[in-house]
Amino acid sequence: MKKLLTASQLEHLEEHIPYELLMLRFTLAKLKTEKHPLAWNAMLESFAVHARNLYWFLINKRNHQEDHIASQFTDSYTVPNTSEMTGPFQRLNQQVMHLGKQRKRADADKFQTHQADSVAGWIESAVPRFREALAPEVKQRFKLDAVPPQGSARLDELVAVIPQQTSSSFPQFWFTKIG
Repeated sequence: MKKLLTASQLEHLEEHIPYELLMLRFTLAKLKTEKHPLAWNAMLESFAVHARNLYWFLINKRNHQEDHIASQFTDSYTVPNTSEMTGPFQRLNQQVMHLGKQRKRADADKFQTHQADSVAGWIESAVPRFREALAPEVKQRFKLDAVPPQGSARLDELVAVIPQQTSSSFPQFWFTKIG
């Protein structure tokens, strides 16, 4: 059975999900190279937000009625095994997303870059799986090719097409070369 997608869902496929993936890749790359501890923390916090957004979308977890989840776009997508993600996401939640009593003090107990690699790897394997489950006419609107791959120097070539205060809109700050 084909799902008829709303304008909001199509906008998510064309703009918001690729933006989340772009930011996940960018912040992961910066976590591996950033030397200043406060800048590294800022990258970790950004990575956590984008990882959580994508993860919840891909595992069909909706915290608010207005949140989109993968199962709204297709009936044939199956969620990959999430057992390896429980620990890393618990650490991210404790360390970044909440000012709670479970925050750790020792570095060994905190979320580390190798765990970011693991989280990003899970998301990177789930996103194409989701795309493949989309109907052909919808799949073409989900332009994953426009997002530079992890490790690409192109992540540092982003140029604002339109000057703006925020860059939460995927097409407005992208390469002029991508079609």
